[in-house]
Formats: sequence, structure tokens, C-alpha cells
Amino acid sequence: MKIMMASTSYPKSESDWKGLFIRNMLEALGEKQKIELSIWQPPGPIPATVRSTMTVEDEKWLDHLMESGGISHQLRTKPLAGLFSSMQLLFRLNRAFKVNTSTDVRHVNWLQNALAVPNDRTPLVASALGTDMAL
Repeated sequence: MKIMMASTSYPKSESDWKGLFIRNMLEALGEKQKIELSIWQPPGPIPATVRSTMTVEDEKWLDHLMESGGISHQLRTKPLAGLFSSMQLLFRLNRAFKVNTSTDVRHVNWLQNALAVPNDRTPLVASALGTDMAL
């Protein structure tokens, strides 16, 4: 099974606490021999069994987004910047989904990322943490 996973949070290093939930999920899925896992997420160490689908530009953009506190933080503190970042995220994610067409299942973390999923009948799993529901 080919799974494409998308997230806007991921640990930048082994000691980074941000996005541990995503890293744990990615590592667990990456261990399954019947799964080909590709990811679209901020830069950080990934298992050898996982393939990154990131462009250099998307990687830099997501890294900057993480450094600025993320979209949720921007929406609370700088609503216009948050709105602009939200639109950029949806554009970038939609493009990534359309480029990666040989996917059996898409898995997006952060419920709002599901807004970028194209209507091509590929099954979708959306995971949301409790704080996502506050938005």
C-alpha cells in the first residue's frame, strides 16, 4: 500500500519536542513492510524506509513557518499573516497531492490540511489533536 502523509509539524532534530506525535506515527508506519510511505512535512530526520516528497522551496517555507510558531499562532497573533500563510499552505499541499498521483491512501495531520486534498477519490485519513479542534 502506498501512503502519502502530510503534516505541518515535525521535530527538526532528535532533541526537538515539537511534532513528536507525528514522528512516532511516521516511524511506526515506516516499519511496516507492506507500506510504502512518502511524506510532505517540515525538515527533520526521517527513517530510511520513508521517502520525502518535499521540494526545496516547500521545505524552506515549512521550516520558516515552524520557526514563526505555525499557522495557529499566526492566526491568533497576526491574523492577516496567518490568513496568507493558510492560503500558501493549501496551495503547496494541493500541488504536492496532485504531483504524487500513485498514492493509495492520503493521511493528513491537522484537520485543516484536508482542505487541500483534491477531489480524485483517493481515500483520506485525517488526524486531529485536541488543540486542532479549537480552531
